[in-house]
Amino acid sequence: MEAILTAGGTPHPKDPLHSLSQGEPKTMITILGRPILQWIFDALAASPAIDGIILVGLPEPFQKQVHSPLPITFLPDQGTLMGNILTGLEAAAAARPEPHAAMLLSSDIPALTPEAVEWMAEQARQRPDADLLYTVATRKVMEKTFPGSKRTYVRLKDVEVCGGDMVILHTRMLQANRDLWQRLIESRKKPLQQAAIIGFDTLLLALLGQLTLTQAEQRVTARLNLRGHAIPTPFAGSAMDVDKPDQFTLIESFLRERESS
Repeated sequence: MEAILTAGGTPHPKDPLHSLSQGEPKTMITILGRPILQWIFDALAASPAIDGIILVGLPEPFQKQVHSPLPITFLPDQGTLMGNILTGLEAAAAARPEPHAAMLLSSDIPALTPEAVEWMAEQARQRPDADLLYTVATRKVMEKTFPGSKRTYVRLKDVEVCGGDMVILHTRMLQANRDLWQRLIESRKKPLQQAAIIGFDTLLLALLGQLTLTQAEQRVTARLNLRGHAIPTPFAGSAMDVDKPDQFTLIESFLRERESS
């Protein structure tokens, strides 16, 4: 399976991470001598499930600063997150003629482990009919490994969760859901339009804590006409992204301890 990563942007002067990035892409911020992106590449390379890496949006001058024993396909930035995801999925579809699953990951989760990658690939193997598998992480899982991480949680009826930063996308979505892709791309910077696509009733009920995780999953996938599942991950590292300096410090400390042991 291919791993698709969108390289993210460059923190602007008012961004909390600007002091760390110094005008370079967020994924090039160094932790213990390695760019954030390299930590992710290393975890992917150590997983037998991954055959190649598709990286969308990393400026050419920085491409030589990351490496992997896996083949890397560098693709240019498309200007929007959804555009980059779509371009990455199209590249995954071109890699093999038969429809298959690809793994989409955030490019700012340096605590990712090969075990988390293998676990996610196994979820795809167990659900071959799914168009979309999206991970979430419970507050309990996150706080056990990263106490005080200040992640943003959604309080559902049965659990509090944050986004898991790992997604399985099936290449058959390119044809079956082309209209959905286009609507999501067009509404990228229009939150009300995105909410309308998902459904105001579902969004409101979720925010009010009136839906369970399973109920929210069923409503959203039905609205989008997708076969999908939200899956709680047991791996906190795959949900711990670097958005603020204190999160950087927390992850740096975690990785230093992990490396030393």
